[in-house]
Amino acid sequence: GQNLELEYASMEPSRQGKLSILSRQESSFFTLTFVPHGYTEVAKVPVAKSGRRLYNVRNPNASHSDSVLVQIDATEGSKVITLRSPLQIKNHFSIAFIIYKSVKNVKLLERIGVVRPEEEFHVPLDSYRCQLFI
Repeated sequence: GQNLELEYASMEPSRQGKLSILSRQESSFFTLTFVPHGYTEVAKVPVAKSGRRLYNVRNPNASHSDSVLVQIDATEGSKVITLRSPLQIKNHFSIAFIIYKSVKNVKLLERIGVVRPEEEFHVPLDSYRCQLFI
């Protein structure tokens, strides 16, 4: 739900012969390190290639690990990097609906979000392993 604009600029080397080697070396420097709130750090995620990759993160209060999906899309010379849970819900209906999760100890449903028509909803990290209701 947050956006961060990043720009990268480099100077062209004076010799054309070293350009391809320099480009390959520089692409390995494009990495991203992030820490989801309440989870462990994910370090040195390569962002040179488009695609989707799963990374395990651990919540100190939970006995299991969760996954974060890093989605890298390249369009018109720009890259869009999306960090989200592995579960997303697409609403193909003409009306919005509410997503709830089951709270184990209390036996209640907790509202986690609204999915508007023709939009995608990224289920939060702490909820994608829960029982969900619409």
